[in-house]
Amino acid sequence: MFVSYLQHALDRSPMRRLAIEIPCSDFSRLNPTVQAQKVRSMEILHLFKLNRQESDIVLRIEFSDPTVRIEEVFSSPDWLVEERPLGHEKEGVHLYRIKIKAPRGGGFDLALLPECYCDSYEIRDEMVKMTFLGSVRQLNAPLRYLEGKGIPYTVASVNEVQFSSRSPMRHLTDKQQNALIAAYALGYYDVPKKISLAQLAERLDLARSTLDVHLRKAEQRLLDSIVNER
Repeated sequence: MFVSYLQHALDRSPMRRLAIEIPCSDFSRLNPTVQAQKVRSMEILHLFKLNRQESDIVLRIEFSDPTVRIEEVFSSPDWLVEERPLGHEKEGVHLYRIKIKAPRGGGFDLALLPECYCDSYEIRDEMVKMTFLGSVRQLNAPLRYLEGKGIPYTVASVNEVQFSSRSPMRHLTDKQQNALIAAYALGYYDVPKKISLAQLAERLDLARSTLDVHLRKAEQRLLDSIVNER
C-alpha cells in the first residue's frame, strides 16, 4: 500500500501536497453533511475556514439533476447548515457560500486527522478529490485513517509544494512550514485556541520549546515579509 511507502520515507522531506480520490458513494462516511452523489461537479473557490467544528466555503456547483436543491446536498438533522446563493455563472452552474457547524461532541472526521492540513476538495465524475498539505510523515495520517475505516481511495498525485514567488511562505524553512500549517489546521490560531502549544507539540512529536521556536521564527518571517512587502 502507499502508506507503507510513506512510512519508510525520510521525515525531513519538504512540504508535500497529497491528492486522493474517493467514490462519492463513500464520501458521506467522512462528511455526513454532503450528499456527494447528488452533485455532478463541485469546486471550492474560496476556503474561509475548515476545521473539526466548522467550515465556511464559497463553491461552484452543478447538480446531478436539475430538480435537486442545494438543501438536499448540504443537509443533516444534527448539524447547523447555512446556504447563501451568490448567483450563477451559466445554466445549471451555481455559486454558493456554505457555512456548516458541527453539533456538540461531533465534528468532521477528516479534521480529526493529526498534523496535516486539508487544503480543499472537489467533486467530478462521481469522485471526490481531496488535497492535503504536510510533510511525508504527516501525510501518513489521511491514508491510515481511510484504510482504518475501510474506505476505498486512490492516490492521484504527490507533489512537492512550490510556493509562488509572491507567497510569504517561501521565506520559511521546511520545518517552519510544517509546524505552521499543522498549528493552523489543528486550531492553534483560532480564537479561542482549540489546542495548546503543549498538545500541539505532543501531536507533532516535538519538544514544546522546539515547536515554540519554529512557530515564533515562522511568524516573525511572515510578519517581516508582509510589513516590508517583500
